Amino acid sequence: MATIVVCAGITMISVPLRRLTSEKNLPKISVAQSSFDDEHIHEIPGILRIKLLAPLESLRISTSDGELLWEAENLMVGEEEADVQLLLLDDALELRVEADFGDESHETALFLTVLPDGIEEQTHYLIGSGSLDEILHYEWDLH
Repeated sequence: MATIVVCAGITMISVPLRRLTSEKNLPKISVAQSSFDDEHIHEIPGILRIKLLAPLESLRISTSDGELLWEAENLMVGEEEADVQLLLLDDALELRVEADFGDESHETALFLTVLPDGIEEQTHYLIGSGSLDEILHYEWDLH
């Protein structure tokens, strides 16, 4: 008896589901083609590590297309890390670093190390005082 009830229930549901999922009712969607294929793009988990030689009032690290990866305030001298997802395009990564050392009049440095999972780490640095805004370019040979 239970089997008959289950079969009857499935039959009753299958007719409306067929109408909802039939191809003639689906809207036609056009998808824009990307200028890069998946072979040129690698999304890799990684770590960003900064080393500060002077206290930092604010830090903002974003990708070249503006995606925010890390934002922090009132960082002290030393090292800090953040886990991020890195999007490598043609085995390269560009990061925009905006750092504000406040009223610091002496020249100082900020070191930014990128540690992609399974790839060698690379470190670049910014030197200056006050507010800094620079693009750092990292590149790996993944082939």
